[in-house]
Amino acid sequence: MEEIQVIGAQAQATRELFRAQAPAFSYNAHSIKLLSDAINARRGMADSDRGQLVQRFGAFLGSAMIAAHPDLRGRWVRVGTDLGIAFQSGSECRLAFPMQQVERQLDEGANACIVGLFLGTRDLVLTPSSALRY
Repeated sequence: MEEIQVIGAQAQATRELFRAQAPAFSYNAHSIKLLSDAINARRGMADSDRGQLVQRFGAFLGSAMIAAHPDLRGRWVRVGTDLGIAFQSGSECRLAFPMQQVERQLDEGANACIVGLFLGTRDLVLTPSSALRY
């Protein structure tokens, strides 16, 4: 199966998992908050289960970021060993790494909340490079 299809299947599996609890679970801010709460509830989980959770929840988060901002032409890309999303604004391309953000929230909790990445997507992409602080 092609990598993009795998991501789509992982995102769909996450949707199905949460729809039992929240029938309106979809690519929106409310659903991302529910996903964030689920990540916090799983902090400290066994390493054997962690990789699958990061992949599935990250696939959903990234797919939600793309769906919420179709004008930013987001697409999944491989950068080294990581999967990320490339967003395009004019001649600039910005990358976001949803799987890494899920991993960070598992490690750091609310300090690395995925909700911030989701809500900040437009700012991440549209802020001119000269205004960014590294």
